[in-house]
Amino acid sequence: MNRPNSARDWIKLALAATVETTGLGTVCRAVRTYASGARVHVLGYHRVVDVIDYDGPVNPSLCITTDAFRAQMEQLRERFVVLPMSYVVRAVAGDIQIPHDAVAVTFDDGYRDVLQRADPILRALDIPATVFVPTGFVDNHTRARLLPHDRLYAAVWAARRAGRTLLSFADSETAILLARADRALDGGGPADVVDELIETAPAATLAHIVEMIEAGVGAPPLDDGAHVLTPDEVRTLADHGWEIGAHTVGHVVLTHETPDEARRQLVSSKADLERWSGRPCRYFAYCNGYHSPSLVSELRRAGYEGAVTTCDRPNPVGKGDPFRITRKVLWEAHARGPHGRFSPTLSAAHLHDVFGALGLTKPVDGERSEAENHFEPNRMRSSNTDSDPQPPTEVELAY
Repeated sequence: MNRPNSARDWIKLALAATVETTGLGTVCRAVRTYASGARVHVLGYHRVVDVIDYDGPVNPSLCITTDAFRAQMEQLRERFVVLPMSYVVRAVAGDIQIPHDAVAVTFDDGYRDVLQRADPILRALDIPATVFVPTGFVDNHTRARLLPHDRLYAAVWAARRAGRTLLSFADSETAILLARADRALDGGGPADVVDELIETAPAATLAHIVEMIEAGVGAPPLDDGAHVLTPDEVRTLADHGWEIGAHTVGHVVLTHETPDEARRQLVSSKADLERWSGRPCRYFAYCNGYHSPSLVSELRRAGYEGAVTTCDRPNPVGKGDPFRITRKVLWEAHARGPHGRFSPTLSAAHLHDVFGALGLTKPVDGERSEAENHFEPNRMRSSNTDSDPQPPTEVELAY
């Protein structure tokens, strides 16, 4: 099923074409660089797939097609200097200077797609990249190698197809959460439910909800690329030149967990990845971008050298925090025009942050105060993230 087009898609394409094909974008970027210095655009991806089903059990907003990814990487190579994460951290901190905008490529969640589809493309183009891997999904059992948010999306998708409300699966612990999730489902789709629940519930509660829904409507099978990389596959990517970063053990939003659990997740995942890859694990990706001052302190104590969030804005060289490096999370909609094909102008506009520079995007900062570092099932959602992949948004999910 293809994503339906909208007038908004055509307006964005026209705006991108105006900026990128008239030379206006080049002039504006040169003036901005002269006035305020270069920036590093850190890009975030999840899955690279052959085909996207916009009405299936896989979340489309986590996917980009192989053809679109290849075209975008070719475009990236033509337009930017592509940096490894070690240079990004140093540039953001001001330890090195770069004269022009640069870019870096990252992947979250450690999907097998990264090895199967992304790695051959990046190697052919000699583009360095980093993958952030959650380490607790190496069991040989098929379901145990799937990430919680993927199982949750598929379960909610199955419940909706079966005509069931999410509240019908609830117990006393989850009734309030699932009542709110039903409202999110009615107003959008399964991705909205995933976003709602991940923002408010700790990992154990999410796992409980997934198990309840799967018990009621079954567990839709997901493709092999949705599995998390095995230790041998992590080693293969490391041998191919990838930087291997940590993404917790259980893909856990650490601001929802106790300090002891957060510390365990940081230390254990780092140690596992260093053992699997045979190399230091120096960088970390916050799940959903949520972080706090105390969490940053724990990262430093655990021996990490930098961390990435998901706030959609470029990083000014020499004016940032290596533990709060921002990223633009991309999926198919950022590369495909309303005509259904790869759009070089639209893709370039996103790579250069045209819509952000024009104030048309609303970056959502994942920083949480220390008072928010606990589970409050009755706390109303405050994020303005729109995670429904129909139509595309400028602020995307980053599981």
